[in-house]
Amino acid sequence: MGRTVSKIAHLMLAIEVEFLTGRYYASAHHDPEATEWPPHPARLFSALVATWYEAHGSAEEKEALHWLESQMPPEIAASSFSERPAPKVFVPANDKRLGKPQQASKPLPWYLLPENRGRRERYFPSGTPADPVVRYAWSRAEPSPKVAAALAKLAAKVASLGHSASLVRVAVGNSLIDARFVPDEDGNCILRTTTEGQLEALDEAFQIHRGVRQRTLPASFTAYRDQHAETAAPELPRSVFDERWIVLRPKRRLTLRAALPFCLALRDALMKRGPQPLPEWLSGHESGGQPSQRPHVAFVPLADVGHVHAHGLILGFAVILPREASEAARAQCSAACRGISRLTCGRAGDCEVELLTGCPDRAALAPFTWSRPASIWASATPFVFDRDPKKDLFGPVAEGIVRQACLRVGFPEPAAVSVTPVSQLLAVPMSAEFPARDLPGKQRRRHAHVQITFAEKVRGPVLIGAGRYYGYGLLRPLPKAGEPAMET
Repeated sequence: MGRTVSKIAHLMLAIEVEFLTGRYYASAHHDPEATEWPPHPARLFSALVATWYEAHGSAEEKEALHWLESQMPPEIAASSFSERPAPKVFVPANDKRLGKPQQASKPLPWYLLPENRGRRERYFPSGTPADPVVRYAWSRAEPSPKVAAALAKLAAKVASLGHSASLVRVAVGNSLIDARFVPDEDGNCILRTTTEGQLEALDEAFQIHRGVRQRTLPASFTAYRDQHAETAAPELPRSVFDERWIVLRPKRRLTLRAALPFCLALRDALMKRGPQPLPEWLSGHESGGQPSQRPHVAFVPLADVGHVHAHGLILGFAVILPREASEAARAQCSAACRGISRLTCGRAGDCEVELLTGCPDRAALAPFTWSRPASIWASATPFVFDRDPKKDLFGPVAEGIVRQACLRVGFPEPAAVSVTPVSQLLAVPMSAEFPARDLPGKQRRRHAHVQITFAEKVRGPVLIGAGRYYGYGLLRPLPKAGEPAMET
């Protein structure tokens, strides 16, 4: 398939952004040294919100913002982009009053001088688009004349997008566009978008971080496809596990070290509330009690890992059905998960959980983060060996076991395998810090971190090894050299 262009036949809303200086300044949300391109829809919405507050906007404009935030993600027409390297610089920190509390109300002109303020590391990445105009189109949006007029009035007051140096002209129209970036769950580009409640989320974040630069704005994450980069390709190899997940969020802080007990607790809770007698896709056992030879439900921790700001905490637990599971099985599983509000983990304590509904507000909670096509994968939780590598835990014997584990779940044999005690993903604990699962009468199975390289890209989720059903053996894509990492 060659290049394709999406034509919007009946466009109801379009917003055009022109960079007046021909340059765009904005740090990517996952990498302060990289430039975001195209400008994310959530960034455009934030610029509209900031303008509304600064200009003391009208009630009609606020109503228009509420309407816009609830629309489906837009298609985007954006040209190619030439990025300029961003050197590290040290700039004075934001102004703050110094001295004792009783002196705070006194004028202190000397403290405003840069030499009296600490300096912090900053980057100012930028780039030049081939075409300084970017267009956003909501093909299914039908704004009322009142909403359209309010949006046009508000857009005309926007002065910058991203950094204040990115001077822009913003206008609302209804012209056709040639969309380059289109929402697609199988796409390989993640953009921040909005959902209903975005305006309140921005306002709440501002109140919490008043006077302090906030590193990440609230947003949802949507997979996009770059149609200009689309080329003919065969169907990518996929695992036996589905990419549609049921996610529950914990209401307490849990580190990845707690993945095993809480995944087992979630499994127990689901089996109590699931259909009875327990079907094979849920229990992992045949009707006669023998272990199933077919894939069944897996439980995995979704943690904030793999980027420079990662803290390693579990943001959610995913219930993953096999791809061969029926829609009826999925409906039964979803209904059972809705009834789970607490996980009881014995010595690990209890944890209240809630079912995630709507679009995930963190990338780590989105299946695409863990399933997007990639050729290099690294473990977020250790790989559990189904046979003992003995004294060759980090050598060829262990690597051979990992290769066979990939074949067992439907992937091709890896081109390269590395077994180590340390994960290649930032904020993931060493494998020795993860507890082993001890089963009565059975030998303890050893585990280690792995990195796998396939000759071609594969689609996840990559869940491999003897622990793949209870939270271990979960891998995440690693970017190739030159590709950005994805913040969670």
